[in-house]
Amino acid sequence: MWPFDRFTRRGRARRRLAKAVPLTADLAEGTFVRVSGSVRALDETLESALLGAPCVAFDARAKVAVLQSQHGPKFQAMPRPELTRLTPFLIEGDAGTVLVDGARALFDAPAQRVPSGDRPHAFLAMQGYSSQHGVIPRYYEIVISERDVIEVAGVLMRDAALGPAAQARAFREGPPPTMRLAGSDDHPLVIKYLSRGERVVGESGTRRWV
Repeated sequence: MWPFDRFTRRGRARRRLAKAVPLTADLAEGTFVRVSGSVRALDETLESALLGAPCVAFDARAKVAVLQSQHGPKFQAMPRPELTRLTPFLIEGDAGTVLVDGARALFDAPAQRVPSGDRPHAFLAMQGYSSQHGVIPRYYEIVISERDVIEVAGVLMRDAALGPAAQARAFREGPPPTMRLAGSDDHPLVIKYLSRGERVVGESGTRRWV
């Protein structure tokens, strides 16, 4: 949970998620829906900014304070560097296999505290902060990876076309998706972390995350 803004960032995600209706086959395109299930990565994955973990989505942030000593020691809070990235992925659940593909997302998920190191320092520098004396950062990152069990809310679309390589993998590992959840800057996806799953083989021989 982000320090000091847990009532705004996660609260906004939860309020938006509460407006979504469960995904069913008879819903019209353009409906704001939610679906839960296990994450299945496609051929293209990401590397999270702070932890360097393989993932399908991450939200990296830093809380930065600068020590000022003109009139005695005092810390001044600075704008928070942030970086969010997503890549298309599949979610497998009771509603079937759904493609998730959005430009932006809100996260209702716990953030992991990340210790200082080369990657966090590079992240801070990329956001315009130097490592000069007096700059005190704290790093946090949310990472959504394959096997994670999540709930996703987005705008329902029925044009879940995949590229050739991703389509081939989806066909090999399970039914290809027929629906897509979309998100944009104005109408972002919502991703709620539920749990970590393990891969099992069902009686039919199909593989899924649970």
